[in-house]
Amino acid sequence: MLPSLSRCVDCNHNNNNNNSTKNISLLASSPSTAAAKATTTATSSATSSSSSSFLWFDTFLKEFDHVANRVGICTLLGFFGGAAYGTLKGFPRRSTALKAASSCAIVATSVFGMERIAAVALQQQQQSDATTIQHDDSFRWTLSSHAFAGVAGGALNGYLYQKKPLRGMFYFIPIMLCVAGMELEWKHRKELRTAQVQLEQQQQEEDVQQLNKHDDETVSNS
Repeated sequence: MLPSLSRCVDCNHNNNNNNSTKNISLLASSPSTAAAKATTTATSSATSSSSSSFLWFDTFLKEFDHVANRVGICTLLGFFGGAAYGTLKGFPRRSTALKAASSCAIVATSVFGMERIAAVALQQQQQSDATTIQHDDSFRWTLSSHAFAGVAGGALNGYLYQKKPLRGMFYFIPIMLCVAGMELEWKHRKELRTAQVQLEQQQQEEDVQQLNKHDDETVSNS
């Protein structure tokens, strides 16, 4: 009987050792698993935050380029217009051209900056509504944003230059609506040209496929 009891005691001792070893390994592995999960969560959150910041910066650059292009065009027009006015009236051409260019740059920045603010606000509202963007919506957005720019930017410029906001509003609203019409016409022509180029490319691909098919048939018949 003693050998069997000693064997049982040894077996229990070995089982206890194995269980304690497993518990220690589980305790040792659980912090590492938690740390790995925490690291994965932190990495995913950092990736999402970096992607959102990149998208925001990309949107900012896009809108900045939109305003800068129009401000540059207005500045050049003001410079050449000021030079022509100075030549006609006998004023110093350089100083008159620079003054006209700086005034046009300030006015264009205020007006088109307001227009971009209104356009971004309308786009955010449309995205929050989760509806599809139609052509009529784009037409309405363009007119609305330019009308808002004429009201806000015109009032600001009218107050700065003549202390009469209403006069500036009545002056800039028709101008901005004309600019909106020009932009819509340019966008429409660009879309038509893009569709025409795509149709031409598709026609060329079909012609090439027909020629290849005809060559294959000729080779097979020969």
